[in-house]
Amino acid sequence: MTSSSWLALLINQSVWDGYSDAQRGQISTACQANIQKEADEVIPAQVETLRELEESGVKIRRFPDEVLNALHDSWDEVRSELMAKSPEFDEAYTSLMEHAEKMQQWHDLQTLPSKTDVQGD
Repeated sequence: MTSSSWLALLINQSVWDGYSDAQRGQISTACQANIQKEADEVIPAQVETLRELEESGVKIRRFPDEVLNALHDSWDEVRSELMAKSPEFDEAYTSLMEHAEKMQQWHDLQTLPSKTDVQGD
C-alpha cells in the first residue's frame, strides 16, 4: 500500500449477502460520506494543528525508517499469529489485501510523478 489515507469497514461476506440492496446501499453511502468527511475536515484539521505546533517551535518529524520497519515487522508477526489462530481473521485480512491489490493499479495510474521523475526535465 501507499502512504495515502484510507478507511475500511469489514463485514462478513455471508452477512453482507444477507442484506437487502437498500441496506447495502445505505452502508456504502455512509462509508463514502465518512471518507469524504475525512478528506474535507479531518485531514485539514490535522494539517492546521501541525502548522500551529511548528509555529510554536515544535519540530515535526517522521519516525525513523528503522522504527517504522520494526513496527511493520512486529505487525507481520502478530498478523501471522492471528491468521493461524483465527480462520475468520485470515479470511477477512486476505480479502482486504486482495481488494487493496486491485486498487493499487488505479492508485498508481492516478499518482503524479515528482518533478524529478518526469521524463524530459
